[in-house]
Amino acid sequence: MKSGDLSFEEMLSLTNFKNNPIFLIETIFLLLNENYLYLKSDNTKLVNKNFIKKFNEIMKKENINLEILLDYGTII
Repeated sequence: MKSGDLSFEEMLSLTNFKNNPIFLIETIFLLLNENYLYLKSDNTKLVNKNFIKKFNEIMKKENINLEILLDYGTII
């Protein structure tokens, strides 16, 4: 978002979503589905960075278009 990271509660206070959590949830789902929005994880300290690096190297070496994005806790 242009204004930076926002919590669900903060987004719910925005004019278009005020008192309409279903519309906010649907909007988030649609943005995720179209890859305009990625969930950011704060659990990166729990992840083995060496494992992820090795995994990504193997995928690249094998020409498999799959990569773990550590900062987002997801795979693309």
